[in-house]
Amino acid sequence: MITDNLKQELLSRHSTTLNFNALVEFMEESKVEFIGCELRNVLGMATGDKVRINMGVIGSQYADYLFFVILHEYCHTIRINRMGKKQLVESLSTENLDDLVDHVVGEEILADRYGSRMFFRFNNRIFPSDRTQRLHIKINKESYKNIVSGIHGKIQGSEEKYDKLINSFIITE
Repeated sequence: MITDNLKQELLSRHSTTLNFNALVEFMEESKVEFIGCELRNVLGMATGDKVRINMGVIGSQYADYLFFVILHEYCHTIRINRMGKKQLVESLSTENLDDLVDHVVGEEILADRYGSRMFFRFNNRIFPSDRTQRLHIKINKESYKNIVSGIHGKIQGSEEKYDKLINSFIITE
């Protein structure tokens, strides 16, 4: 399922080099709901059943990067469903900041790899690795630690606190 605003934006970006028509078809056939909305400080966000894409900045993004971000976020939904919300909340509730960073960075690296691989499958061209987060590089991981530290201690094993944190990023839906 995909919201009309997101669908129309993506279809308008279809070209000979980017197969947005196939991406939209993939999204429509998915069990995941893809929502074009406004988000606070993020391009996209995933939960177990939804991928939200920030329509407030979508117009300013290069089409190939937008394509990649959707696939990256979709990977997160796969991982959340495999792990289960309870296990996810547990993993995000660790008291050790380094353990939290390792978990989040591992998930981000996996989502970047998935997004890159699927980008190639859809478009028969490579998504440039220098446009991913490159969190396997020590300095990038250290820099990302500052972002992750913002959620450290906020969930504390509570699914309700996790839901509240997710909702704090949503401006309009």
